[in-house]
Amino acid sequence: MKTDIYITNFWEKIYFRDWQIIVEDLAREKRFFPIETISSIIVLKPVYISAKVYKEVFKRNIPIYFVWPKGDYLWKIESLQSSHISLKYKQYKYFFDDNFKLEFSKKIVYSKIENQIRFLKRYKKNYNLQCGIYLEKLKELQHKVLKVVSLEQLRWYEGNAAKMYFLCYWKLFKWEFYFIGRNKRPPKDPINSLLSFWYTLLAQSIYTSLALLWLDVYCWYYHSPKDNRPILVLDMMENWRTLVVDSLIVKLYKRWSIKKDNFIFVWDNGFKVLIKPSFRDFFIQEYQKRILTKISYPGIERKITIKEAFRYQWLDFIKYLNRLTNFKPYIFNW
Repeated sequence: MKTDIYITNFWEKIYFRDWQIIVEDLAREKRFFPIETISSIIVLKPVYISAKVYKEVFKRNIPIYFVWPKGDYLWKIESLQSSHISLKYKQYKYFFDDNFKLEFSKKIVYSKIENQIRFLKRYKKNYNLQCGIYLEKLKELQHKVLKVVSLEQLRWYEGNAAKMYFLCYWKLFKWEFYFIGRNKRPPKDPINSLLSFWYTLLAQSIYTSLALLWLDVYCWYYHSPKDNRPILVLDMMENWRTLVVDSLIVKLYKRWSIKKDNFIFVWDNGFKVLIKPSFRDFFIQEYQKRILTKISYPGIERKITIKEAFRYQWLDFIKYLNRLTNFKPYIFNW
């Protein structure tokens, strides 16, 4: 299993020696990563990266991501080499097919809402969560998703479903966290700060797994393009948000692993809440453990990790592009 390297300390040195990527901090403590075991490098602080590292990772199509410490995606450096032109041609062909885009987008949004419904039902049963009216509204919106005739209409239903979902989700937390719904840029409470941070890490994981299959991450079908962002990543991560991030936050919260003193409350051009640097590594480790959790995946006899499941879903998508099979975004069972 390949691993992601996270660089979280100021001015760490990253260099290549004896077929290994070596990360050395200011105290000269070193971490060693065999080059063939690395899937990506995620940099959250200013660092020194040797030219040899760039050469070796690009030869192996290993991307380097630069992420703002609070979780915002900045940019990515990757090899210019390309392949599988026929696959990219299929992507571009369907990019101009409005019927395909609507069909694909309906599947994504329907599965996202289904995962939200299943998640809330679980906590309604186990924790007596009072969310019956929101569940009914979510089911109603999910049913309407199948009947939409435009992407604009679909986005409207998805946005309303998200509001209903988070109106129920916030009831899982105590008032001390000030969480009453989704907000971002900047996040204004600890739960939203963690949601934004982990959604960014999820996006990097999905970006890497898509790129390793030579899919063009800038060829979008559902989300509107903006700021030259890899929109296919946003399309593909929708049905994974609840399983990977939302449920992990609740799990750690119920175990008292998320506390107010994990965060900084600041006024800087408006109020915002950030993860304390001293706790960032902990939350990265919890995310890494999460995507290595094993789950059942349709058509696979053995249990596989969530990270492996990403790849299987993208392979199903490629078959869908070639019209060899129907595409069914992953829906989990609790």
